[in-house]
Amino acid sequence: MGFFGQFRFSNGAWCSGSKEEPYLLIDVHDSDLASIEYAPVAGGASGRCFLGFEPRHYFDDPEANDPINPALEAQALADWARAATGAVVDTNRLQTLLADPDGEHPAEPFVEETVVRLLAALELPIPAELQAASAQQVLPTGAPRGGDAARQALHDLGATEVTPQTLGDFMGAVKKHLD
Repeated sequence: MGFFGQFRFSNGAWCSGSKEEPYLLIDVHDSDLASIEYAPVAGGASGRCFLGFEPRHYFDDPEANDPINPALEAQALADWARAATGAVVDTNRLQTLLADPDGEHPAEPFVEETVVRLLAALELPIPAELQAASAQQVLPTGAPRGGDAARQALHDLGATEVTPQTLGDFMGAVKKHLD
């Protein structure tokens, strides 16, 4: 079974319940797809995009979602980041992270890794639960998979969230616990 989780960013922090604009909502489904909802939305975009797979391809159901225009959503998401946090984001980088509109398999085997890359591109902190789930997926074969090394590394760093700036420290601490 893969990872399931929902993360909401509003008022400059990860929180629960609030959809006060600007907000970003990430819903990870079974490590295979993540839906991204954001508001406010500009430029005719839908305010929704996907990482990994679009639901219509994942569930083999053309009605599961309307087709997404990756270029339009990447631009709108970059505009969202600028309005929400002041971050200037490369729309081409964002577009490469979005689910392929034709249903091609994503480059990353676990969508949590793509979510972490998206948050880094948006210059947002990475929730500890998501960082730990992503770290579990990149551990070497035969390494503990329960997240113990990742949780211990977070504890050692005194972190409840891992930001893109501390990602190297975090991965180094995970490696220390694996050795």
